[in-house]
Amino acid sequence: MPHRIIYCALSCATLLTPLSHEVLRKFDQGIVASVSDETIGKLLIKEPQLPIMYFSREAYEQAIRGLNDSEIDEVMHKRISRWSPQALDQALEWIALRERRSLSFTARSLPTATDHNTRLLQIHFDHGLDLLTSIAAPGRYDDMELNDLLSVTVELEALLIKELPQSNESQTRLHFANAIARELKRHGRSEFSIALPYAEPQRGVWVGPAGPTLKEYFKTRWIGVADWRDGLVASLPLRAIQDFRQGGRKVEILYADASALMQDFDELTGTQLFRRFEELSAAGDAARKRQMDDYLNVLRITLAVQRRALRQRAVKKDPAMVSLLNQQVLTETKILVEQLGASGSWLSPGDETGSLQKLQVVEQELTNDAAFLLSIAQQRKHTYLVERLQEILRTKQQDLKRTTEIRD
Repeated sequence: MPHRIIYCALSCATLLTPLSHEVLRKFDQGIVASVSDETIGKLLIKEPQLPIMYFSREAYEQAIRGLNDSEIDEVMHKRISRWSPQALDQALEWIALRERRSLSFTARSLPTATDHNTRLLQIHFDHGLDLLTSIAAPGRYDDMELNDLLSVTVELEALLIKELPQSNESQTRLHFANAIARELKRHGRSEFSIALPYAEPQRGVWVGPAGPTLKEYFKTRWIGVADWRDGLVASLPLRAIQDFRQGGRKVEILYADASALMQDFDELTGTQLFRRFEELSAAGDAARKRQMDDYLNVLRITLAVQRRALRQRAVKKDPAMVSLLNQQVLTETKILVEQLGASGSWLSPGDETGSLQKLQVVEQELTNDAAFLLSIAQQRKHTYLVERLQEILRTKQQDLKRTTEIRD
C-alpha cells in the first residue's frame, strides 16, 4: 500500500485523528504524517489544499537521512514553504521519473524472455516511451516549429555523441544526426550541413582552493556556487575543468550531470547539500560509473522522446520524413533496451533478480500514483491536469493488465 507524506496543521488534526495514519514528527504546531491513499482521499474532500510534503515515504526518508532534529525541521520548513504549494505541478514529472524504472525492468527482462513474453515486453517498452513522449510534448515540443524541433534534435544528438566513447552506438548516432541535418537543410536551414553543432558537456565539480581569484571567476560569469571544503562547488564545462587542472587547481567531479547539481542547489537545504557532496565525494569507482551510466541513459531517453515527438510532427507537416524517423526510432529503441538492460539504471541493489515480478509491482505503483495525483487534481479543480492524468491513468491500467499476461 502506498504512503504519502502530508503536513497536517491544527485545522485538519480533528479530521485526521479517526483515520489511519502514522505521525512522523511534530512540526510548527502541526504534524508531519504518513497516510494511505484512502486516508488522503478523505482528507482532500474537506481540505483540498492539504499540504503534500512528499509523494512517497521513501522520498521522505531519503531527504532526512542522517540529519538531526533541527536540521530536519529546516528541511520541512523549506519543503512546506517552497515545494508543497507547487506539488501538483510536479505530478507529470513524478510519473515520468517512475516510468524510467518500468523501462529498466522491461529491458532487464527481455534477454531471457520466452517468445510469448518477448512480444509483450517489446510492446510494453515501446508504450513506455510513447507515454513519456505524451508527457513531455505538450508545453515543450508541441509549441515548436518543425525546423526548430529538427535543430534541437541534432544539437542533443551532438551532445550525446560527445559524451559517448567511440563505439557502434556513437557511429550510429552520427549517422542519425547527419540525416536529420540534411532534412533541416531541405527545409531551408543549412547551419549543420557542413558540421554538427559544437557540444560542450558540463559537470558539477569541486574546485579548490577557494580564494578571491576563483570567486571572481565564477562571479563574473554569473555561475552559482556553494562554499565547501575550502573550495567551491559549481557547474563547469569540460574545457574549463581542463584549464583549471592545467593551471594547478584541484578539481573533483561530483556530478556527471551538471543539471542535477542545479536541481540540488534549488531544492536542498545547506545541510542536505553538504551531505550530498560528502556522499558523492566518497563514492567509489563503481558508484561513479553508475552515475555516468544513469546520466547517459537520461540523455538517451530524452533524445528518444524528442525523436518520437519529431515523428509525430512530421506526420502532419512533412510525411516524406516519416520513413527516415521510423527507421531511426526502431534502431534507437533497440539501443536503449540494450543499454538499460546492461546498466540497470534507476534500479535498487536488490533488483538484480525477479525482474518480471518487480515489473508488475512497478506498474501497480505507477497506476496507484496516477490515481492518487488525479484525485488531488480533481479536488483542486485543476482542469488541465485532470485531463492529462485521466489519460495517463488509462494508459497505466492497460500497462498493468499487459504485465499480468506475461508468464514466468
